[in-house]
Parts: sequence; structure tokens; C-alpha cells
Amino acid sequence: MQKNKVVAKVMFKTEPFNAGYIECGENKLKAPIAQQIYIWSGSECTAKPYQGFEFLSWEENLGGNSTQLVNATTPPSIVDSILDFLHINPDKPEAKLSITKFGNFTANFRALPPPIPPEYVAMLIGVVATAFIGT
Repeated sequence: MQKNKVVAKVMFKTEPFNAGYIECGENKLKAPIAQQIYIWSGSECTAKPYQGFEFLSWEENLGGNSTQLVNATTPPSIVDSILDFLHINPDKPEAKLSITKFGNFTANFRALPPPIPPEYVAMLIGVVATAFIGT
């Protein structure tokens, strides 16, 4: 016996534009930006940042220039910049949004601070190695 499934009409935006994209459902389909689409209720959508950006928060757009914060992440650390430099961008749990109703949602991103230049890392390793050998 097949269950009836409920769908939700949603629209996604990213802020700033082109800072990331949205993947939805088990098949990780890339959702179109600024277009209304239908998604199975209960589907999970994940905000994925492009290189140089990190996910900041989800907002529900309530109309009339009013928004409601859905969830947000913690401030970035230097580790986030290094992982981005190495092209390792693990999904943050806060970047996932469970679709349970009709609505317009915005994934907010921000630019990451520049990573530590490789020259500084090499110099730091040299200083640490020299200090270790000297003891």
C-alpha cells in the first residue's frame, strides 16, 4: 500500500548571490535559486558554500521585508580557513534545513578570511623544528 506524500512549494535564495548552492533530498539534487519548486515534505536541504565562503545561517522570508532566523552557525575559526584552502568543506549540521512547510528560504554565506600563506606555515614549521632540535 502506497502512502500519500505531501509536497511543499519552496523558493531558495543565497546571500550573497553565487556564494553557494542548495542540495535537496536523498539524491542531492541541486535546487534552482530564485525559482519556486516542489519538494517532498520532510526532505532535507543543505546549504553548500563555494570555495572561499562558509555557511552562516538560514532565514525564512516572511514577506514585507521581514525575516525569521531558522538556524545559525558558530563564528569561523582559523581551522575553517585552512580546510577551505585544502578544499575540504565538511557540512555543518546547521547548514541542513528540513522542509516541513511552504516558504521562501535564504541561505546566508560569508567570505572566509584568507588562509595562512604557505610561506608562513613553512617558516613556523622551521621555527618549531629548530626549537625542538635545540632542546
